[in-house]
Amino acid sequence: MSTSDEDESAGVDVGLLLRRGGVRALIGVGGTAVAWLGVNALLARLPTPAELGVFFLAQASAMIAATGARAGMTHAAVRLIAAAMGRGDGLAARAALRTTLLLGLLGGVVVSLALWLGGGRWLAYRVLGSSLLADFAGLLALWTLILTAQFLVAEALRAFHRIGAAVVLAPGATNILFFPVAAWMWFRSGVAPVEDVLPSLVATHATALVVAALLLWSVGRSLPKGGHASASGVMALAAPLLLSDLAFVISSRGDLWLVGSFESDAHVALYGAAAQLCLLISMSIKVVNSVIPPIIAELFVRGERVQLEGTLQYTATLASVPAIAGFLVFLIAGPQILEFIYGEFYRDAALVLVILAAGHVCHVVVGSVGLTLMMTKHEHATMRLSMLGAAIMVGGCLAGGAVAGIVGVAVATAASLVVTNISMWFVVRTQLRVSTHASLLRLRRQSP
Repeated sequence: MSTSDEDESAGVDVGLLLRRGGVRALIGVGGTAVAWLGVNALLARLPTPAELGVFFLAQASAMIAATGARAGMTHAAVRLIAAAMGRGDGLAARAALRTTLLLGLLGGVVVSLALWLGGGRWLAYRVLGSSLLADFAGLLALWTLILTAQFLVAEALRAFHRIGAAVVLAPGATNILFFPVAAWMWFRSGVAPVEDVLPSLVATHATALVVAALLLWSVGRSLPKGGHASASGVMALAAPLLLSDLAFVISSRGDLWLVGSFESDAHVALYGAAAQLCLLISMSIKVVNSVIPPIIAELFVRGERVQLEGTLQYTATLASVPAIAGFLVFLIAGPQILEFIYGEFYRDAALVLVILAAGHVCHVVVGSVGLTLMMTKHEHATMRLSMLGAAIMVGGCLAGGAVAGIVGVAVATAASLVVTNISMWFVVRTQLRVSTHASLLRLRRQSP
């Protein structure tokens, strides 16, 4: 076979993976978005605004704790497994799967025990100033462990190109399963305290974890037995990915923590409602990022830079169209949308919604820059830039919150998104000689 034939064959493989994975991811993420809107609408009507604020704080705390607990093993698993499968090395893929799962679960146990033995109550009282959240310290520990395992299993499925299962059974998609539970609570009495809502959501996450684990077991048993992956080598790879993950989750969810530290639970509910709603802007890039990581790793291993750039720019362009359209809708009708979904009280979050949505538009337009760096052996650059963004967010939120309350926090959060994503784009462009940003010219060409 000639070189050109090999390139053509590789391009067909990538296109097939994008089409198959993209359709499944679109269905999964689209279903998640619809269910997510329904859950948020119901939650806003079940507890009081203050209780909804506590719910948002608990969710953010569990996500941040689970991010630290999994110790960068999710991205390490995708990179190592995808690279091994790209080489046709099933032994290495099985070894990478086993090692990343064991190390990630060990981290989950350690962090969960720390929360259960007093760390959760300290966080609630000393950092977030919420006595109600302190009552859920034990549940927060259990939720953290379940989320850690759920992230690990879902990302391992993604590495094996089981995109539909990875999307639907990931923590972010659990709203699909939780929606009927929330709907039943609403139809039953129209009122449900946060004491009922949180345990029900944790149980839903546990159900999704069991299903995902069974699917991963069926995939893993088809791989050849044997192989060895050095735990120290995997940890060395995962360490900068862990710091990048922590910086990213602090940038994306730490703003709620900071609002909770100096505002009332009701103000946390206002900010959290806007922050949750503006995530719809980045929903399209989530579809892309559900499919693209193993493709990036495989194309990079094969040295196909032109194919890699075409794939990244094409998917970024497709993702940018609905993101920009959604931002314009929020700009024009933000108060009305907030009132329709959450209730009249939440109209006051319209400015916060628009500011945060602007940051998410930038995140979408520049493309999958963070994943590109992580999957191409530039994890240290990702770590440094993510930490820079987190520092900007924390410092800006403290200063902005003191001056302008939740609006100041929103400005700092959006600014950190812009700085981090543009910085990563620049590094990808200069180090890899690859562009990731949206380009209308790509829509005039054939799909990759």
